Amino acid sequence: MGKTLVVILLVLCSFACTKTVYVPVETVRTVTKTERDTVVQVKIKRESVFVRTRDTIARAETSVAEAEARVSGGQLALDLRNKDTTIAAETKVVIINTVDSIPYVVPTPIEVKVRYVAWYDKAIRWAGLAVLVLSAFGITIFDIRKLFK
Repeated sequence: MGKTLVVILLVLCSFACTKTVYVPVETVRTVTKTERDTVVQVKIKRESVFVRTRDTIARAETSVAEAEARVSGGQLALDLRNKDTTIAAETKVVIINTVDSIPYVVPTPIEVKVRYVAWYDKAIRWAGLAVLVLSAFGITIFDIRKLFK
């Protein structure tokens, strides 16, 4: 139980030192969305046709309709029908551009400034290390003094 806890703590401590750095992205994703407007109002050009005849039937035709007028029994009857034609119309197209930039994790090296250590500071550290090693073997400063007497 104790060894397992120590191993788990060591693993957690080793992963605790990592740092996630988000770097601004140079790549940009562009999404283009096109919407077409379905409501169209078409202005039809004006056309007029005038027909005068002595006959009992008069016919007239424009680019979008046909008409036929008859006189029978003292009454005038008018038959007006639209043709099966298409009219060119301008439609409104809406284009929406959306620009996304999505950050992602990029490993970046972290620069660590190494400070200058003077020679006397190094000598003090080596001397301290030597004292620790000698004391680990049971040799103290008093024993070293006895050697030089």
